[in-house]
Amino acid sequence: METGASSGQVVLQLRAVLRSISPLISRRLLVRGDTSVARLHQILQVAFGWQDMHLHCFELRGRQYGVHQEGGVFFDTDAHEALIGQLNLRRLERFTYEYDFGDGWVHDLRIEATLPLDPKRVYPVCIAGRRAAPPEDCGGLESEPVAIMLSFGDVSRPLRSLSNDRVQP
Repeated sequence: METGASSGQVVLQLRAVLRSISPLISRRLLVRGDTSVARLHQILQVAFGWQDMHLHCFELRGRQYGVHQEGGVFFDTDAHEALIGQLNLRRLERFTYEYDFGDGWVHDLRIEATLPLDPKRVYPVCIAGRRAAPPEDCGGLESEPVAIMLSFGDVSRPLRSLSNDRVQP
């Protein structure tokens, strides 16, 4: 990311797409440039509706970023020390975030834009998204909950129409 401003004075528009799932599950976020990679993990957890129950790792240009936990893996760089705005990310350059090494939820992340900080806005913020994320601890792409979710799409719509037809308020 090339900018004359310090990383705390810019906002990155970030798109996160859950890999290998169709139809697409994604989130578009605005995060400050002075956000640590560790904090980005927490932001993604909230955006995808997960509960931070598993190990995770970011990878950029062959380098891994994460927070070591006892009994877990060691990482090239401590995610608390790396700030997103100082990673020199180019627009649309892909880096990855993997959550839950057992289920293997890999997200492709891209910086879509670098924006000026709006002092009237609270960051981080999710400004767009598509579809609900798979449930925590469901077993990964090949699991029954994910297969059901993908075959029925947005189940809330047919359920709402059924309830409107048959249930009186």
